[in-house]
Amino acid sequence: MGMIILGIFLTVGLSISLVFVKTGEERKLTNEGLMVKRSKWHAREVIQVNEHIRTYQDKVRKNLKEWESTLSYVSSFSTVTKESLMIQTTPIFISGNDEFAEQARKNGWPGKGTAESPYIIENFSIISGDSVDPVIFIQNTDVSFIIRNCTISARQIAIYLNNVENAIIANNTIFHRRTGILVLNSNHNMFLNNRIQFVVTDTGYMLFKGDISLENSRNNYLGNNTAESFFLDSSNENVLVNNVSINATMSGFMLLRSRSNDLLNNLVISSFREGFLIDTGDNFLLENKVFHSRVGFSFSYGDSGIVVKNQALNCSNAGFEIEKSDNVVFVDNVASGNGANGFLFYFDSDGQVLVNNTAVRNAGFGFSLKGSTHAVIVNNSAIENGINGFELVDVNRIKVINNTALLNQMNGMLIDGSSSHNLFLENWFINNTSYGMFIRGSLGDIYSSDNVVKYNAFIFNNLNGDKEAASNVRDGIFDYNYWSTHHAPDVDHDGILDQPYSLGGIANLKDDHPLASPSLIWSVKDSRGILGLNLLVDREFFVMIFVVMAMVLFNYKYDLILRTLIRSRKYKDE
Repeated sequence: MGMIILGIFLTVGLSISLVFVKTGEERKLTNEGLMVKRSKWHAREVIQVNEHIRTYQDKVRKNLKEWESTLSYVSSFSTVTKESLMIQTTPIFISGNDEFAEQARKNGWPGKGTAESPYIIENFSIISGDSVDPVIFIQNTDVSFIIRNCTISARQIAIYLNNVENAIIANNTIFHRRTGILVLNSNHNMFLNNRIQFVVTDTGYMLFKGDISLENSRNNYLGNNTAESFFLDSSNENVLVNNVSINATMSGFMLLRSRSNDLLNNLVISSFREGFLIDTGDNFLLENKVFHSRVGFSFSYGDSGIVVKNQALNCSNAGFEIEKSDNVVFVDNVASGNGANGFLFYFDSDGQVLVNNTAVRNAGFGFSLKGSTHAVIVNNSAIENGINGFELVDVNRIKVINNTALLNQMNGMLIDGSSSHNLFLENWFINNTSYGMFIRGSLGDIYSSDNVVKYNAFIFNNLNGDKEAASNVRDGIFDYNYWSTHHAPDVDHDGILDQPYSLGGIANLKDDHPLASPSLIWSVKDSRGILGLNLLVDREFFVMIFVVMAMVLFNYKYDLILRTLIRSRKYKDE
């Protein structure tokens, strides 16, 4: 019987949440004329956002199919047998289409340089010896050619392409001391299934940028390569799929001044610095993973990027680190087991959108935003982090809606510094060691002001028995929240306790309409009710049920709301 009741509660509760998110309402709050809009999650926006994300995903899937078909295309051409394997001891140098045709004729390379019959350079073992020249240097060509199944050992650069189009570099094994594949001013090429290894010399590391390096190049495709590092500089609209970076001495994937690139399902293991270092905006990252690096994902000086379903696990510092990057969207990402913060936004990164992300068991904060404005933080979970679940410092005009802070070692949410005109709605703070929410403000004459905290649930926080607290705060509103330690009667059975709840701290704030049950968060609108529901049930029963729900969330994170918000910024106040 208990399980049936639990199932009914979960179904009803989640359904009510979904209705709330999709419809949205406005609330007028009587605090010196302050108007706060409760929600802007309109159904048409949900559709538009989902279509936008789907467009990116479809684009990447299309590229993946193109890559698979290209692998089949490359394999369809005849190959030289291993018995006739050639040894090429001198570098290959080609400049221009005519010279390519001449060397193909001279060396017996098959093909005509067309898409249907490309030139094929394959099954060579090429060693540079003492020469510092590239082993294969090709420039100023647009004929179609394939370099495949070669083993190349280079003193410095193995393959160097400059102003080249229509090349396919596939299934090669490359050893180098500077750069494995260097690509300059080259477009519409493909690099597939290559294995590249950087070789340490007796004098140590030589200066190099990456095992595969693209500079001022666009519309290239990198798929299923294994290397130490991948580097893009001033290179736009490239696609990187299923590549693996192992033991990078710098960053696994470094994108500098590079926009509109798609990175899908790439893996970084044990990077000395960042797994992904991106200093420009408008890139799309989907389902990438970083293990055991210093920082999982680092974004700086960018805007309008979209980061979906990525994971940063067991990094020695932060999982996701964002500096001075505006309007970046984070959806369904996970930061777990990292040595510092899960998600760190600092140095005035404005307009961020965080939807459905999880920060669990990080040594520092789950989510930390410093100096942000107009951010939207919706349906995220901070669980068992070593300090605060959410830390918000000097944030203004942000919306924090329907998040969960559970079992964090200090506060569920700390609001600090001069943080004003923020909305905290329908959040759940459960079993945090210190306060569920602590609005501290700065000392002296700096205050956090005009914050609105409504329809939140504070459940079994403050293990030392203290009240929820607010200090150095003025003109704030706490109203219609549920407080598990407040047991005043509800004589008229309207779901609102008959005595206010007084917060701790020097601000002397109180909640004039404390709720009798956390379930009423979805049913009360001021003194009348949002959906016309009056759930008159035992408070402690719902406390127990919600704790069970929170534990379920630890293992399976349900998706109730829109996937993300995009550049159109439809959530902003009208």
